[in-house]
Amino acid sequence: MNDAKNLPPERTAEIKAVKNTDFPDCPVLTGEELKKMRPRHPEYFKPIKKAVQIRIDADVLA
Repeated sequence: MNDAKNLPPERTAEIKAVKNTDFPDCPVLTGEELKKMRPRHPEYFKPIKKAVQIRIDADVLA
């Protein structure tokens, strides 16, 4: 899969030229509403860490 660095300039220009303004079902949010927004799952932003220990044969590790 290509990332943005590997895109040819023509494709990059094509992507930037797209103007999709058809959002009739999306309400426009005010600045106050945006400030009140919080992540639904805080664990997503602060994942819980678990310690894991495994044993691997030396020849497999090499």
